[in-house]
This record gives sequence, C-alpha cells and structure tokens, in this order.
Amino acid sequence: MPQRGVTRLDQFELRTRYPFGWFHAWTYVQGSLTAYVAPAPHGTRTLPAAAGLGSASRAETRGDEDFAGLRAYEPGVPLKHMAWKVLARGGEAAVQSYASFAAQPEWLEWSSLEGQDTETRLSQLCLWVLESEAAQRVYGLRIPGKEIAPARGAAHRFACLRTLALFAIEEPR
Repeated sequence: MPQRGVTRLDQFELRTRYPFGWFHAWTYVQGSLTAYVAPAPHGTRTLPAAAGLGSASRAETRGDEDFAGLRAYEPGVPLKHMAWKVLARGGEAAVQSYASFAAQPEWLEWSSLEGQDTETRLSQLCLWVLESEAAQRVYGLRIPGKEIAPARGAAHRFACLRTLALFAIEEPR
C-alpha cells in the first residue's frame, strides 16, 4: 500500500492489452514524474452539510440546479415546472421543485473530527472531498495551516487532495 505523501518516479513501465487481451504491448518510460498520494478515502461519518440538510440550508430556486422532488400544484406556478408525466398517468397535478446548494457552501473541517488521530482525520476528509465532488457540491477545506476557498471541479478536487497528501510533509521543490 503506497504511503501518503509525494512519490517520485524516474522510470516506469507502461503496458496495454488491447483489445480484449489479444495484443500485448509495453514500453519503459524514462522521465521524472511526481505523484501525490492522497490518504485512503475511508470514514464512517456523513458529510457535515448532508447530515443537517433542511429548508434553511437548501434555498429553493426556480432554476434547474438540483431536482429536489415533487410538490402539490399551486395556482400561478409556471407551466414549465409542471410534472406532466405524473398528470398523464392519471396522478394529481404536481410541480417539480429545484434546490440550490450554491448559496451555502459546505466546509470540510479538521476541527469537526475531534478525538481522532491524524491519519484517520485525513482519510475522512479525503472521503468527504470525493463525495462532495461526486454530488457536485460547492465545498471548501480547512486544515491546520491551510484553507482552500469553496469551489468545485477537477482542479479544486486536485488542490484539496494534494493538500491532504502533503499535510505535515515537506513539499518537494
């Protein structure tokens, strides 16, 4: 199991078995490659914001961000929000409601994991980063000595995982 931190590779073998294992090809690659090894994503706690999602943290919008479910029809609702399939199946008139998480970003914080050792905290934070990114939520990371502002996307995920990989390890030059 690779240890968390930075791994430098000066030579490695690249292999393929394409298609379906019929052909085997390989080559040795010479060059300097730096890999950041994040902690193993593991933990038992749920996302901090996911645990307390209520009407206060989910602001209802009329946009098309995140589908939140169906609610009863009320006069004056725009027709584009009608759940026509429900009505066509003989159900009651319903309206699609949407929610936005953009108004309140969630913070993944070191301090919320009191009583755990360093590696357990880092593993839990790594899991939360991956879950937040998979759910396309806006999230930020706070660990001792470092704060990453809330955002989302591949670059933000990489920055968070790199920060977790390098925690209490000197960064290479």
